Amino acid sequence: MNYWWGRNDDLEYENSFYALEPYNKLVAEYDKVAKGYQYGKVVFNMDPMSQYINNLSNVYSTYMPRIAFGKCDDPAAFVAEFRQALKDAGYEECLTEVESQIHAAYGA
Repeated sequence: MNYWWGRNDDLEYENSFYALEPYNKLVAEYDKVAKGYQYGKVVFNMDPMSQYINNLSNVYSTYMPRIAFGKCDDPAAFVAEFRQALKDAGYEECLTEVESQIHAAYGA
């Protein structure tokens, strides 16, 4: 994944190795049309989900290597089993909690 969205130039130091004047001019041009990163408001409270996180991680660690490396005889059945195991481990509860925190942050 390209990490450009996570940059924070205010926290980085200017390296004199590069031509900073043209770079700063370009950044100033971009700043005129830039839009703020709209998803930066949410810092998830993991407490309501903590009881599920380890279980979900264990399910993922159990199933995903076999899925990723094609080490199952019936992939469709194995993925269905994986999805059911995620459900049983609390996936839907976590999803509901994440959605509620997003709605609370954005008023949606």
